[in-house]
Amino acid sequence: MKIAFSKFLIKFNRKAKLPFFKQVLVADRTNWCQLEYVKMIIPAFLKGFQFVILNNKDTAPVKININLDGENIKDFTYKKINLWRVSLYHICVELQVFRNDIDLTNPEHISVIKKWFQKSIDFINHIEPYFKGRFYHKVIIQQGHLYDSSIIRLLCAIKGIEVIAIENTLNKDRIIWDNISGISVNRNLAQNFFWKYSDIVNLQKTEKYSKNYLTNIKTLKVSEHASPKKKISKPGTQKVIFFIGQVYTDASTLFGIYDFHSPVSIIDSLVQYAIKNDYLLIIKLHPKEIDGMDICSNRYDSITHRNILNRGRLFEEITAHKNIIYDYQNEYDTYSIIDISDICVTINSQAGLESLLFGKKVITCGNAFYDCISSVYSAKQESILYCTLDYLLKNGDVPVNMQEINNFFYIYCEKYCIKKTEPDFLNLILSKSRWDNP
Repeated sequence: MKIAFSKFLIKFNRKAKLPFFKQVLVADRTNWCQLEYVKMIIPAFLKGFQFVILNNKDTAPVKININLDGENIKDFTYKKINLWRVSLYHICVELQVFRNDIDLTNPEHISVIKKWFQKSIDFINHIEPYFKGRFYHKVIIQQGHLYDSSIIRLLCAIKGIEVIAIENTLNKDRIIWDNISGISVNRNLAQNFFWKYSDIVNLQKTEKYSKNYLTNIKTLKVSEHASPKKKISKPGTQKVIFFIGQVYTDASTLFGIYDFHSPVSIIDSLVQYAIKNDYLLIIKLHPKEIDGMDICSNRYDSITHRNILNRGRLFEEITAHKNIIYDYQNEYDTYSIIDISDICVTINSQAGLESLLFGKKVITCGNAFYDCISSVYSAKQESILYCTLDYLLKNGDVPVNMQEINNFFYIYCEKYCIKKTEPDFLNLILSKSRWDNP
């Protein structure tokens, strides 16, 4: 009965504006975090909030003459929305290329760009009626970089409406969110929450919390992040560098990497460094790249590995040198590798945060939400990466501040992230203002 009434409200709310009710637009069209919004409609209604759920049905396309050349592609706008910026994520994903490798003279690339420009135009026309005559209390979007989420995020910024971007995180039972940038991927509020609560959390409690997470770490991961049981033995006194790979065209990688051409460029730099200094380098690519699919429903088909193969010299060095272990088929357990490593290097993987819980120093080559921790070292280019590796590996034992790490992890999971339940999410949506805690 409740579900039937909720479905009636969904259809009714798209057209009707109830007086004295605060409007909430739910634009999470693909149910990013597997929440049942239909279960939240009645509780929200009883508290004076009208849920308006975005219709998945596309409007009739409006064909626009998109004339693109090398000079105007990145400046092409439609109704004041820059189509390049809102489409860039999908363009990279469909072409399976990094941002720097989009070729504006390549007909295939131009065709894909036009495709996503047109999709963006269609969505702008689709979403406009939802904003006519309404001022929303809040708007819910996915992640922040998807083309439709990007468009809504910009419209909300123009109209002064609070937008909440949501995303899954390292614990499968938690949701990360952001209501300031509208981007939940590495531009979120994690550091703000840490600075707010770091002086008042119970140190014994945070240490116990971290230890409990490590004990149950594999049960808390989603299946696409699962690792096998095979382990690598510690190679005596030889220093070990562990490169934690990420999905090549994930938003966190595409929009978070520092001044490196691509993830493969970082791997290349580490290979040269390990060979020169006689260190063991373990490269583990993301397991999702083997059988996973991207947002355009294309198989990743080992995308990072394919890009390494395209650099023939690099692949030859990786496979020929005794100091390099290359795991591109998810052969080894990630956490056993972290355990034997001296340094963990990543762009901004959440496994970098888990490495800190193991007491490891971490180098990030991209913007990471946890890089406020003193045991995290940012390398914005190759020369800084080399200097940082030298500092950490050649100058004695640089200490790790486990108290700070434990505090950050507890605050991130328990004060910032919310539980992946409908009541907890509803509480976030219905909070009085953007400054309220969930």
